[in-house]
Amino acid sequence: MPLKHSVLKLFALSLVISLASCANIPLKGGTNERREKVYLTLEKEIQKSIQDFSRNQDIQNEEGKISYLLYRVQKSKIVFMRNGTQYTNQEAAEFLRWKLNRPRWRPLVKTAKDFVNLITKGSVTSGEPYHAIFPNDEHRDLGAIMSNELDFLETHPPQQ
Repeated sequence: MPLKHSVLKLFALSLVISLASCANIPLKGGTNERREKVYLTLEKEIQKSIQDFSRNQDIQNEEGKISYLLYRVQKSKIVFMRNGTQYTNQEAAEFLRWKLNRPRWRPLVKTAKDFVNLITKGSVTSGEPYHAIFPNDEHRDLGAIMSNELDFLETHPPQQ
């Protein structure tokens, strides 16, 4: 019993240290210094992503939009941070898909906007926002970036 108690104390301490180190990282929102929206890739690349994705899936419905947003995370070059731990773009997409399909969340996510607000904003466990870490080591709020991605998709539908 004492060993189990020690392991739990060690786990709790490591979680606190991890969260404390995450809180010290400056987190920027979804716009740059010129007040332009920031996306997972350069803006000029997004329309091609929309075209490529829409060849195989309807992105006019909400499920299609959610799938597209997950595709954007998966194909990006960003690093994802959750509760102080960094993950690859692939791991981030897998995690967001897993979270979306949890019984706690799936019934609440009816639209792509729900997906952004409930799934990509941050950790319910720690209360910390998810980070998108760009190649210049700039940390941005993933929820804000995903909101920008959704806005772009909804204002730039695939061209026929």
